[in-house]
Amino acid sequence: MYTTNMLTVRFSYDFDDINGWFERPPGVIVLERLGASAPNYKTSSFIIISTHIKPESGVSDMTTEDEINHLADVYLDATTKHPSVGSAIIAGDMNADCTYVADQEGMTLYADPATDWLIPFNVDTTVKDRV
Repeated sequence: MYTTNMLTVRFSYDFDDINGWFERPPGVIVLERLGASAPNYKTSSFIIISTHIKPESGVSDMTTEDEINHLADVYLDATTKHPSVGSAIIAGDMNADCTYVADQEGMTLYADPATDWLIPFNVDTTVKDRV
């Protein structure tokens, strides 16, 4: 959801996962700022990559880490298609907590100095009551 008098959709597509990296290929959207306040922001356009990473135990299966690491490829694809847009937000259910990821800080996307991981791994982001 977004405010239509502040943002407009320039492009949107599902990532073409020809390599079979994802159980659910990410969605990509390019938004452009509108209105009188648009020049006040550092970015006039930005990309949002929406994802739901497959949760598999990271102790014996690297599926979750591999999908998270391949989000860098989705970002590269999006910025190649839209070279004037360099800023992006990767949002969604990363499943990067619990036992799904064996070495959270070892993931290439996390370790990349060009990225900021906004939610620490120790934060409980579940929305369902625990029984």
